[in-house]
Amino acid sequence: MNIIKSGACKNSSKNAFVEDFTIRILAASGQEDQEGMTLHWYGEVFEKEPDEIRILHAISHGKIGAANGEVQIGKIIYNAAVIIEFENTKATRVSAIKLYVTH
Repeated sequence: MNIIKSGACKNSSKNAFVEDFTIRILAASGQEDQEGMTLHWYGEVFEKEPDEIRILHAISHGKIGAANGEVQIGKIIYNAAVIIEFENTKATRVSAIKLYVTH
């Protein structure tokens, strides 16, 4: 699997966490154990492991983080947006994830 990060998260560890967490969720197609987190997946579910994940933007503010990007499986390119809600502003624990996928 080819991973292409945004390159914009070097000065913010919280933004970098959002980017890496988004990659992890997309790579696992939401199937990994979420350790008590609530995952809401809206739209299409991947049938196979992605060939490529490209993160375009990853941001955070307070208790919310968000990222968007593209997931390629074969010749199909999906658009993805992820909203991450943290339990606190330090982003030490994720409480909920909303993932939107379409192509």
